[in-house]
Amino acid sequence: MRCLVGGAPLRAAIDYGARMERPVVRSVLSSVCSVLLLAACTGSQPDPMPSKPAPAVPSGPVFIAAPGWDGPAVTAARAGADAPLVVRIAAPTPGYTLTLDAVVVKDGAREVQVTLMQPAADVVVAQVVTEIELPIEAGKLAGKEPLAVAVRRMQVGCHYFAPPPWLRAVVQQP
Repeated sequence: MRCLVGGAPLRAAIDYGARMERPVVRSVLSSVCSVLLLAACTGSQPDPMPSKPAPAVPSGPVFIAAPGWDGPAVTAARAGADAPLVVRIAAPTPGYTLTLDAVVVKDGAREVQVTLMQPAADVVVAQVVTEIELPIEAGKLAGKEPLAVAVRRMQVGCHYFAPPPWLRAVVQQP
């Protein structure tokens, strides 16, 4: 009979077992990691913090971009007939100003005419999109006609033979 204590057969058995354990352990660990990774990527659990809230249903009139407007982004919002109209313009740099010129009835709509004044050409400004907001009192908007916002673009320090025309930027959906 062979002695299993410290002899060659024992060393051979230990070496064979060690060689067999490593691939098995690696295979088992690899399988477990794959299953855990797959479970994490499936997204089976709902996100506790949704990234975007549900869009609010507008309570007032809806304004859309007017056809042919090629200026900066203009939006208008009004909560109701007794609420002010808020006109917002995304200016490409700081230094722009927005002023109310008039509210007139033109082409079947109550047109809010505003002037967007660009900073002077020799002024150094950062290239940062800036939102300009102009609230317009509800009393100035009285009437049954749908609203439209017309914008005239001008620049500080420029001389004009004739002032630029107002161009419709947004109109109220019927």
